[in-house]
Amino acid sequence: MAKRLQQILVDSYVGAIALALLFAQGVGHFSNILAISTTNWLVEGPFRNTMTPGLRVQTTLPELLRGLFLLLVCGLLLYWLYFPRPERQTEQTEQLQQS
Repeated sequence: MAKRLQQILVDSYVGAIALALLFAQGVGHFSNILAISTTNWLVEGPFRNTMTPGLRVQTTLPELLRGLFLLLVCGLLLYWLYFPRPERQTEQTEQLQQS
């Protein structure tokens, strides 16, 4: 059943579209890290004497984890859909040699 699902996703380009969306979401989360850090820096500007300087990890860590998770899922899906197993390639070459 997984083999059939894989073939449907590859043939109908739904897998490629899903990969593109997952990749875009992952990159978006990484860009949010920069946006959150910049926003924190701008907000802390007037209060620099009272607040401790530096990057606030508690605000950027969730975005980092979301981005890493989405890129991991994207990589696994890319590998599963578009990189065939070595034994499958040898079977195909044997069939081509026989014909």
